[in-house]
Amino acid sequence: MNSTIVIILITIAVLVLALIAFLIIRRQRYVRALRGRGWIFESRPALESVLDHHAPPFGLGFEREVDEAVSGTTAAGVPFRVFEYATSEGGSRFDERIASMQLPLPLPDLFVSAVSADQVRSGVQAMPIEVDPRYQVRATALDMPAWRCPLPC
Repeated sequence: MNSTIVIILITIAVLVLALIAFLIIRRQRYVRALRGRGWIFESRPALESVLDHHAPPFGLGFEREVDEAVSGTTAAGVPFRVFEYATSEGGSRFDERIASMQLPLPLPDLFVSAVSADQVRSGVQAMPIEVDPRYQVRATALDMPAWRCPLPC
């Protein structure tokens, strides 16, 4: 084989290994920073860890998966969870990162998402209430009257 080809192949192999090492080190630093704040990081949490969520997209689809969960308490003392949730097969496909916080008292479900006006969130029954053209606000409690939050809330 030509020595130039060997040098090119070795250079490519070294670059690939360096990139892999960089990604592994970066991930380890990320996890260490999360744990340094007292938060818990789970790379592959069980689906059961999010079964206390009852509003869509939870409970939709036959294939459900939870990935990369971070849980802990904010500086103000509010418990939170952030995780990637995916669902497919038997409903609309959903694959996004979700943040949930425990509120001091129960409130009607509220969804704020940056979607276009023609996209409808699966499982939501109430009519959309336009607050800002970039966001849609919907309440799922059908027995509650619709309300509008004057900006700023």
